Formats: sequence, structure tokens, C-alpha cells
Amino acid sequence: QCDIECNGLVPKEDYTRSREDILEKEAGLQSLYKNETLRKGEVHEVLVEADVEGVITWDFDCVLGEVQFSVSLRTFSQAHCNSSLAAMAQMAGITTPSPTQSPTDHYTDEIVEDSTVTVYQEGDSVQGSYYVSRPGSYVLTWSHVTSTAS
Repeated sequence: QCDIECNGLVPKEDYTRSREDILEKEAGLQSLYKNETLRKGEVHEVLVEADVEGVITWDFDCVLGEVQFSVSLRTFSQAHCNSSLAAMAQMAGITTPSPTQSPTDHYTDEIVEDSTVTVYQEGDSVQGSYYVSRPGSYVLTWSHVTSTAS
């Protein structure tokens, strides 16, 4: 016997889903998450391109040890812009002198406002978000924290 009136609303508790729908949803969630292992001295970065009024979110667990986490806005130097122009000129067959610089000479990372570098302990489960105020390249950074013994 069904307690649902003809042409009436179906209560959510009476909804049914196929096994395929459930498996598809689980697969989608699994593809959202990525496991990373950080060892002593290691750093993991995720680069996110964001527009104004966008939202950057994160969700992670600190399973063992301690992890330092920060959100930064990456700004590129004039030298980087010039090197990009030099690369385009080279593709066009125009030769230019190329300065010797390391890749990190091309950008700086500045911790975003309303954010700090935070250390999380073993067992912490962290969820957060940042509302983008300036468009650009944002970097989520996790680094292994080495405890100093006294």
C-alpha cells in the first residue's frame, strides 16, 4: 500500500535511488579528494586561478604529525612578464638576450588578508574558505612541520 496521494508531493524519505546513482555519486566524491604524504622538509602546493567574488575552499585531515597551511596570492614580477614576451618573440623568430634567473625570481607569494599561516596537529580535520577580493593565482600550501625537541 502506498500513502502518497495521486499528483501529491513525495516525501524525501520515500525517494529511492538506483545502485548506479549511488556508485556514481561516490566516485564523484572520490575524484574531488587527493591523498598527499608530506615527509620532513616537503611542501605541497595547489595553484588555483580565481576571479573576483569567487570562493576557494579546502578540506583536509592531518593524519600523522603536524602540518602548516597557508593561502597566498601569487604575483608575478616584471621580469617574468618580460621573459614571457621574450618567449613569444623567440617563437616569432626575433632574438633577444635572455637573463639568467631561477624560476622563483619570477613571482612572490603574499599571505592573503584575513588569513594566517596555521599549524594543525595530528587528528585535526580542517575545512575552510576564502572569498576572493582580487583576481589572480592563489596558492594553497601545506608543509611538514618538524617538532623541535627541548
